Amino acid sequence: MSVADRVGNALLVILSPVVLCWTLYSFWRLATKGTLTLRDHGGIIEASGGFNFWVTLGMYVVFFVGSIIVISTSATWLVRKLSKK
Repeated sequence: MSVADRVGNALLVILSPVVLCWTLYSFWRLATKGTLTLRDHGGIIEASGGFNFWVTLGMYVVFFVGSIIVISTSATWLVRKLSKK
């Protein structure tokens, strides 16, 4: 594996908890307040429906699932690496 691939993988593992926390916060805000904060026409608005809302919600779902996959894959790799020693 090249150095660039290792750096990219390390960056994914470092950023995944941040992405997971942000998406969990957004889902919590959606559940409690009923809105998502998003950018629209250069400004930040709170939306509870519409095209931008659904695109943002879909993007958060993809980021949430992706961060869980990256964290679980890296944890599995770490456990296997530590158990070999």
